[in-house]
Amino acid sequence: MFVKTEARGKILIISLYVDDLIFTSNDACLIEEFKCSMKSEFGMMDLRKMRYFLGVEVLQSSNGIHLCQKKYTKDVLDRFGMRECNSVKKSHSVWFKADKRRWGEESQCNSVQTISW
Repeated sequence: MFVKTEARGKILIISLYVDDLIFTSNDACLIEEFKCSMKSEFGMMDLRKMRYFLGVEVLQSSNGIHLCQKKYTKDVLDRFGMRECNSVKKSHSVWFKADKRRWGEESQCNSVQTISW
């Protein structure tokens, strides 16, 4: 993970995993500058807002960013032939929601985006 901070609280957070690069910022100009810089240096494609990453489904809306591992969990159960096994009541929600009401205004980000090469 890489973090770039600038004046007036602007921040760009970048995470690289194998051939996937995800990033977020609280400043649209920082996002555009970063995308242009990466595209000029490497053969990359902008996939826009992230929808799925490392087994986690990502839904982004004006209400916040929602994370879910439902598909990943089903894939694991299928892999081990356990899809039809007896289940127990879930002890937690399969969704995680990050929003500014819960985490504070300073943690709000516009979107999480992906670039792939």
